[in-house]
Amino acid sequence: DALPIWKFYDGGSSYNGWRALEYKGFEDRPFPENKTLSANGDMDDIISPAFDLSGLSAGNAYFNFYMAGATRGSSIADMKDTLWVYYSSNCGNTWVKLNNYQNASLCNNGSVTGEFKPDATTTWKPNSIALPSAALTNSTFFKFRIKPGKFANNIYIDNVLIDSKPASVSNSDVSGFAFDVIPNPVVN
Repeated sequence: DALPIWKFYDGGSSYNGWRALEYKGFEDRPFPENKTLSANGDMDDIISPAFDLSGLSAGNAYFNFYMAGATRGSSIADMKDTLWVYYSSNCGNTWVKLNNYQNASLCNNGSVTGEFKPDATTTWKPNSIALPSAALTNSTFFKFRIKPGKFANNIYIDNVLIDSKPASVSNSDVSGFAFDVIPNPVVN
């Protein structure tokens, strides 16, 4: 089966035909913005298909994803990018904000003057948002909304997963740990 397609929506304030969001490998946007304009103020969305979350329960349902981003700014005051995460349980008629990311929480790879692209040295930050019971329906949509600032660089999102554990727990490496069982042997 093919993976569900997330849909892209231009927020209506495209700058010179470019958008704040791009699908990796499908667009050839020059960096930064063809060296003439800025993405500052543009706002774009990526919206998921509907997910059936009715089998999950509050306290055991997390919207997990990994993020890697950078800024071209030289200080935290320069970082004006914002990423919001929303859900909708009524086909997108209304959206409920789950969380937002700004400054260092969004640009977790600091300042990169050239085009930021993840590589072997990139820090991918796990993000987990506990889902409220109102989001656990048989038709729940999710939306990422990005509003870049004047010194925006690239932000990458990967491994979106709805799980019963937060990303930092469900993706932990537990190999190489030793433990003792006392008393040994165990007696009933």
